[in-house]
Amino acid sequence: MKKSTFLTSTTPSVLLGACSIAMPMSALANAEFTLEEVVVTARKVEENSQTVPVAITSMSADFVKQAGIRDVADTLQFTPGATLISSSPLEQQYSIRGVSSGSEGAASESSVLVMVDGEVLSRDFMRSISYFDLERVEVLRGPQGIAYGKNATGGLVHLLSKKPHQDFEASVALGLGNFNEQKLESVINGEIGENLFGRLSASSSQRDGYTDDIVTGDDLDNWENNSVRAQLLYTPNDLEVLVKLHWMDEEGGQTPRKNFNVDLPYDSPLGTSFTELSRDPWRVSNSSSLDFGTVRTVEGINLQLVKPLGDYALTSITSYRDAEAEMNRDGFGTPDDLFLSSSYDNAHTFSQELRLDNSGGDSSMLWVTGLFYSSDTHHRIEDRVLAAAPIAGGTVETLDYIDQRSKNTGMGVFGEVRYDLSPSLTLAVGTRYSKDKKDFQVFHRSEGALSFAFLNDPSPISVSANESWEAITGSIALTYEISDSIMAYSTVSTGYKGGGFNGEATTALAAQTPFDEEQVRNIEFGLKSELLDRRLRINAAFFDLDYTDIQLESFADGAAAPIIDNAGEANIRGMELDLQAAISSAFTLSGGLAIYDHEYIEYVKDGNDLAGNKLANVPDWTFNLSAQYAHTTSSGGSLNARLDYNTRSDIFDDAENWDESDGGSNGLRERVDRVNARIGWAPASGTWELALWAKNLL
Repeated sequence: MKKSTFLTSTTPSVLLGACSIAMPMSALANAEFTLEEVVVTARKVEENSQTVPVAITSMSADFVKQAGIRDVADTLQFTPGATLISSSPLEQQYSIRGVSSGSEGAASESSVLVMVDGEVLSRDFMRSISYFDLERVEVLRGPQGIAYGKNATGGLVHLLSKKPHQDFEASVALGLGNFNEQKLESVINGEIGENLFGRLSASSSQRDGYTDDIVTGDDLDNWENNSVRAQLLYTPNDLEVLVKLHWMDEEGGQTPRKNFNVDLPYDSPLGTSFTELSRDPWRVSNSSSLDFGTVRTVEGINLQLVKPLGDYALTSITSYRDAEAEMNRDGFGTPDDLFLSSSYDNAHTFSQELRLDNSGGDSSMLWVTGLFYSSDTHHRIEDRVLAAAPIAGGTVETLDYIDQRSKNTGMGVFGEVRYDLSPSLTLAVGTRYSKDKKDFQVFHRSEGALSFAFLNDPSPISVSANESWEAITGSIALTYEISDSIMAYSTVSTGYKGGGFNGEATTALAAQTPFDEEQVRNIEFGLKSELLDRRLRINAAFFDLDYTDIQLESFADGAAAPIIDNAGEANIRGMELDLQAAISSAFTLSGGLAIYDHEYIEYVKDGNDLAGNKLANVPDWTFNLSAQYAHTTSSGGSLNARLDYNTRSDIFDDAENWDESDGGSNGLRERVDRVNARIGWAPASGTWELALWAKNLL
């Protein structure tokens, strides 16, 4: 299959916004000229992030707004070592510390977990949701094999919504921008009755496409999103009951594609040749045979109960989510109908978590224990046409159809104990037992001259299979308070990700043969510090990850569709640095740097030994830097200005490490640099703000 670039929506986009009706404003540095304390729930209880032996990137609601962060993809740009590879809005590979895997199949998972208010978004096509009315975003880097044990071998992104409270609050934000961009967000919060509070949040956005089709004149990647979240909080006596209902509907245009080299013709194996009509990356010529694009609907309910029991607290989180999506796309990106595909996904997910902890007491030994259960059913249909007429007179047209269904269940039992060995030394020991089971069915039919690219067995095949995987993972961490402002930690931990089945396997035997579970061992040393009277925060982490049977997406020789494969062993080691500095009461800096060394230790693919090659989709380094200036005028008004820069190294698209220099076929994704800017004004009352911002100035 030809590899082609995916043009992300990062063209310059200017937005004007006005916020009104008692919307509070906050500055990054407070009146005492110090950095604000960052509270996280990385270990399931609220803690100062500087005391937690985990590498954490935490983004407050103010940071998310000022930086223009709209989704997980934007979040990763501000996370050291994190990257995104995307072929569509429904197929996004999030990578943290170099670990990612394709997971759009009905019986596969991602190594990077995405959670919303304690709920795991277990299906890949559900995860790329739009942000609105968030309290904060927490990114945990590295394997999380205890409290977040479900498939978090690379790390996790946790979105935490703002909860209802007793004070009246209302806000409206209106955004207008180029490409006919329009965005409206609104929130209303208040007391409904005795011990009953409500919060209603809504977001609606739309824009025209950034990319034009030269032949038709149409813009391709237009987008529209509508989302609603309704919450009720009931607090009788010492019980807390929070109910959240959510709904999202999206519709978008075709994901544009363009040849890597715009000056040379692409000669396809189907006998066609095409040279790009324009060097402009935002002008393409793609097939216009179908109504290309994406539609998606996601809805669900989340119920949380917290009951204090003296020094203890019992927490229950129950979640149900239903999602449906359809997508039509041109897989090659030429005017010829070389490869057209349609997909349909429908999934229902349920999860239940119960936790008990003693955080309400003042004991020198703190502990948390819990149970986790999840169940989801995923139905996925793919309908593809390879070499559609009139190519070669229609003699090579091939029709391929896959119907896959999977019921995936998982359970876990976990616990962690933290004990103060001395006033400055703390030992934390945790473990988790995990078990996953998958019941999988697939029907695969392929007809036509090129059906061998999809199916090697006689068509059709229809198979059923089931398998289960289990593991015990654990963690031992020591934290030492060097002083009141400096903490050092060391951690040895393991992580696990269950196996699965390949819905696009080319034989019946391969379809019913599972790929293996992924396991990781992590050794990490870290330093967290707050210096100069809490005006400078420097956090550093040094780690070594050894992966066994690491799961990765690959194309077998001659195959037109990818599968999940296991590489025997891989190693990733590196350094990550987080920085925040209050230069003055008005000026702050923040940034992150990651430097990685990575290779496959043992991996043989199609008879080729790839040991020593760099891992696919892993950067050698990433860097981000943000500067914010908050000035209070003599009238009490507030002027806020912000500039963000992020970049990464080149990355290889595949384990073969192909690029043009060694005769390969365009497997190198080149370095990218992005600059965003924002400036806003609010009066002394703080009831409204007017802001102007631009995204991707380069």
